[in-house]
Amino acid sequence: MPPPHTHTSSLLRTAETPPLQSLINTPTICPSWYHGYLTRQEAEFLLQSCKEASFLVRSSSDSISVREGCVHIIVAQTKENGYTLDRSSCLFPSSIPEVVHHYCPKHLPITGAEQMILLHPVPRSH
Repeated sequence: MPPPHTHTSSLLRTAETPPLQSLINTPTICPSWYHGYLTRQEAEFLLQSCKEASFLVRSSSDSISVREGCVHIIVAQTKENGYTLDRSSCLFPSSIPEVVHHYCPKHLPITGAEQMILLHPVPRSH
């Protein structure tokens, strides 16, 4: 188990159908912030030494590092095969990377996470 940390991470859960990896891992691009299969503890361990507003994406969840605790946010797949944060935000018709790209410069529209921004992608190690 990773040591306790003072950073906050916001873990974004995604639908499993179709699998997140197939949605992100296109033949032409696999974003550096996509880490594949990591446990929650592994993701938090990676984020603990990162600066505020760091984030990574993993199968079943996405993470944002800030300073004051953990917030869990669902990335839900809609019946129309689009995506939305916590089932309460804008609908994104095409992909998880589109959701991440949209929210990089903006505050998240989630109660309890209004001041969080996706600023610093945490690249996977090869």
